[in-house]
Amino acid sequence: MNTVELKTKIFDFIDKNYRDKMLANLSHKKNRLTVDFHKMLDYDHQLCDHLLDFGEEFISTFEKVLREMFDDVSEDFRVRFRNCEKSANISINLIRASDIGKFVTVKGMVKQKSSVRAHITSTKFECPVCGLFQTILQLDEKEFIEPNKCSCGRRTNFKVVMRKIVDVYSMMLEEPTEELSGGTKLSQIRILCRADLSHPEIERKLFQGVKVDVSGVLRDFQIKSRNNQTTSMLDWYIEANYIKIHDESFLNIKWTKEEEEKFKELACKPDWLDRLRHAIFYDVYRSDEECKAVILQMFGGVERNTPSLKSRGNINILLVGDPGCSKSSILKIAKKFSPKAMYVAGTGISGCGLTATAVKDELIGGYTLEAGALALCNNGILMIDELDKVSDENKKALHEPLSDCTISVSKAGIQATLIAKTAVLAAANPKHGNYSEYDSLYSQIDLASSLVSRFDFVFPIKRVKNDDEYHAKVCAKIIGRGTDDNKPEFERDFIIKYISFAKTITPVLNEAVERYITKEYVSLMKGKDKSEQTGEDGIPVNPRSVGAFVRTIDAVARSHLHTEITVEDAKIGCAILVNCYRKMGINPDSGEIVETVIDGKPFKQKDLASMIISLIRDRSKQNNELMNIEDLFSILESRGFNDRLKIEKMIQKLKDETEIFSPKSGFFKLI
Repeated sequence: MNTVELKTKIFDFIDKNYRDKMLANLSHKKNRLTVDFHKMLDYDHQLCDHLLDFGEEFISTFEKVLREMFDDVSEDFRVRFRNCEKSANISINLIRASDIGKFVTVKGMVKQKSSVRAHITSTKFECPVCGLFQTILQLDEKEFIEPNKCSCGRRTNFKVVMRKIVDVYSMMLEEPTEELSGGTKLSQIRILCRADLSHPEIERKLFQGVKVDVSGVLRDFQIKSRNNQTTSMLDWYIEANYIKIHDESFLNIKWTKEEEEKFKELACKPDWLDRLRHAIFYDVYRSDEECKAVILQMFGGVERNTPSLKSRGNINILLVGDPGCSKSSILKIAKKFSPKAMYVAGTGISGCGLTATAVKDELIGGYTLEAGALALCNNGILMIDELDKVSDENKKALHEPLSDCTISVSKAGIQATLIAKTAVLAAANPKHGNYSEYDSLYSQIDLASSLVSRFDFVFPIKRVKNDDEYHAKVCAKIIGRGTDDNKPEFERDFIIKYISFAKTITPVLNEAVERYITKEYVSLMKGKDKSEQTGEDGIPVNPRSVGAFVRTIDAVARSHLHTEITVEDAKIGCAILVNCYRKMGINPDSGEIVETVIDGKPFKQKDLASMIISLIRDRSKQNNELMNIEDLFSILESRGFNDRLKIEKMIQKLKDETEIFSPKSGFFKLI
């Protein structure tokens, strides 16, 4: 299609479909016309083909036709094309050199974003000798171009008499995790936004973690080396033409009146929380309290702020237990039921990867902030698996976001505070490999107490021993996955909509509920004080625990669709939290530090079994030796355990419960 034919078709298309729209935009002084790609496709598919193959030429011609048709169209007027996703869509990892110059649409998440800056688009120069004017387009974002010669012979020191300036900012877009294939990393592409795309109405909605569809022309630029030398390598970026923003929070999911009636019908059931547990975590056998706590985390608490302080509404949960006890399964299932969630694991986590880092902007220069997982999951849930494998230095990065829901950054001359209203669901293995019911939970967690105290729930999950029925049911559950007999009661979409509807409710506290929370908190503090008097290690119950009570009760009320919290809601929420504390090592009724085993028998933390396990572990660590039974008797006698028969019975019990084993007669080692 030649230029004349192209201009004729564009003229006719605008005249038939967008004349009234253009007149309205000009009367309101809007420098933008948004054209529907589908409407242009219905008019003439050749126009669409030309846009996709020769994006820059087509857009330039379209804007020239507008200036010819309407007198008031300025040089700054822009045309934008929307609904191009299906025709122009291309995966970021499939972009190649042959696509340069084409009009494409990419999907991804905003990984980093610069601040808005001014960019010179064209400059008018005057020769100081002869007075001749020259206008040069500044097409290169990284280099300012001046005249190299005047007709009078002058070559340098031309005077700038006029310049056109446009607002500009850049973004880094990362492809969706669903498109990741084995052995590769997520691909990224730079996005350059100009003119009306920098308007606050659009620019302020684009921040780290937002998912977008970006349509625009693919361009290239030469990569420079570290010493600023131009190389033969090319990289590409997209000059954005249209940006579609996807808001993925629970609050933006829609539902019908019929579905709303079903929500209320479910909330009226006395076993509504059990039904949700079996519908969401139907692939997980037992671990009911842990699953219910994660469900309450999805509903979340209410953010209560005062002029001086902010109280977070996010619920943070830590699962600690033996390998193969469904911890990772719980994390991955929870991710499926949250529209905004991210899963990270193991030693691949860094402090910058969790919070933020400063990176050099290759397009417009300077440094920009690249958000980490916590900021990217703002108003969502971050699943951190294998938290114990994260280095101590990187664990410190979790303190501020878990407590204050913010990330403070001071790097490369950038001082900023990122919002991170992110609920954290973490899992970790015990410090010594396997969880021991005879040892204190906190002595088995390789985390600082200041970090553990920021988790509202800490659940120990241990391997079930000597229970054939349990093992048979776990096996049947795994074998039955994907069959009709193992389908949940509610579909995933229904549950997501139910949670979304519940999150529109802001339950209110009343005096009766406040009195109940106070009573429970005082009881826990009394148990902590009692443990400190006996010299035992108590759990870190502190004023943060009050916030945990309130958030949990808020979540129960929301899941029940209650606008005002009832005492029954408070009892259910407190029961789940107190049961968690009991598993963590304190009996709320007696105040004693305990470790509760599966059959419900409590053992004091520093009892004989704990002492035997500790001595065998220390001997193995120090000298990599086996513990001799005579040495064991001798040490225990020096510490006040003189009954050899009782010691032998406890050793046999620990062997029967596979806590320790005897490689050779009279010598012991931990399993």
